[in-house]
Amino acid sequence: RQLSGSKPKLPYLIRQMTPVDIVIVEGFKASDHKKVEVVNSISDRQPLYETDRTICGIVINRHQIQNAELPQFERNDVWEICNFIETTLGIK
Repeated sequence: RQLSGSKPKLPYLIRQMTPVDIVIVEGFKASDHKKVEVVNSISDRQPLYETDRTICGIVINRHQIQNAELPQFERNDVWEICNFIETTLGIK
């Protein structure tokens, strides 16, 4: 149950959409679900994958990130990103 005036919690929102196979959300960084981070190489923002263990892949817009142990995908590699998400979630 959501309290009026509070931000909706992710589990509550997902329950409103069931049954579904995959839910893709933006935000909810504090939730413990698996995440794919989009890293913008021209941003000054510190990437989350360095400290957030729920991030399982990185989408980049220019050059691969050196010393990153996670799978990396270029932003335009839509099929590869989709295949990665399906495989990671055990759908494929």
